[in-house]
This record gives sequence, C-alpha cells and structure tokens, in this order.
Amino acid sequence: LRNALLIRFKSVWVFMKISVSQSFLRWLFVIHSYFFFVHANVYVRTPDNNTKSYLSQEADFGPTFPLEGLQGYLYLSKPLNGCSPIPPVKPSGFGNNSIYNQFLLVQRGDCYFDVKVKNAQNAGYNAVIVYNVDSNTLHEMSSSGVPGIQIPSTFVGAFTGQHLKNNLAPTRYVSCLR
Repeated sequence: LRNALLIRFKSVWVFMKISVSQSFLRWLFVIHSYFFFVHANVYVRTPDNNTKSYLSQEADFGPTFPLEGLQGYLYLSKPLNGCSPIPPVKPSGFGNNSIYNQFLLVQRGDCYFDVKVKNAQNAGYNAVIVYNVDSNTLHEMSSSGVPGIQIPSTFVGAFTGQHLKNNLAPTRYVSCLR
C-alpha cells in the first residue's frame, strides 16, 4: 500500500502508483472520509418547530437528492427491513397527496440496499432513509444490480435511525439536502 494509492473517481476505483508516507495516507483517508462519504444531511422538524440535523451517506445508485433538497413526510417501513413488497403509500391526510413527498424509514439488514429502495419505489415512496443497526458508522450503499431505481436514498447511523423511529408521527416533516 505504500507505493499505491486507491482513489475513487466518479464511482470508479483507480490505483495510482506513488511514493508516499503512511502518515500522508492516513491524513488523506480522513480528508476523503469527511468530504466524500457524507453527502447529505437529514433535517427533521420537531413538534415544537425546531430543526434537528443528522449526517447521512447517499447511495451509489439511483438519483442523488436535488441541491435544493427534497422535503416530505416520514413513514416507517412495514416490513421494517424493506426486503419484501411494501404496502402502497396511503394518502397523508394533508390535502392533495401529489404535492407531498413520502419518505420511507427502513432498517438495514437481510437484503441488498437497492432491493429495499426498489420496494419503496414500487409502493409509491419518493425517497428512502436506511438506518444502521448497532452502529453509528455511515456505510456506502452500493447496488446489487437491481435496475430502474428512480428515487434517492441515504444511509444514517443507528442513533439517528432510532431517534427518527421513536419520534415518528404521521406529520413528521423531513428534508434531505446535499
């Protein structure tokens, strides 16, 4: 590893043969982790109209969240892992359902990330937030090859996921910004 550097450029991993010290590689990894692994922030409006912000990692598949963000209402997946078909989105009760985005909160595990997102998309959701289990580490969500994913998704840590899940309400409003 001392004479080679693995760099990710536009979802392609490239080896570069260089001569660098291990301390430089550690420094580069810290910088890379800060700037390239955390792509989106999840904002949640609390019942008292305050906003909480959480770091997240966007998926390597499907579209990214728009620069101006995507706002909508958060619902808990049934089944929780999102690995089998999910019941269709129900009207939110806030008037014309077509003007409100529907986010689905899904637990990590038991199947590939893109399977979870495709199931949510098939049920009519506009975005997916997958949360980690037993770790606050953010992971890169990669594709297993499921075609046709047209909604954005992001990954959050266990603390964030539990906070979202425990404070879930039909009127919980969330935003995802890059």
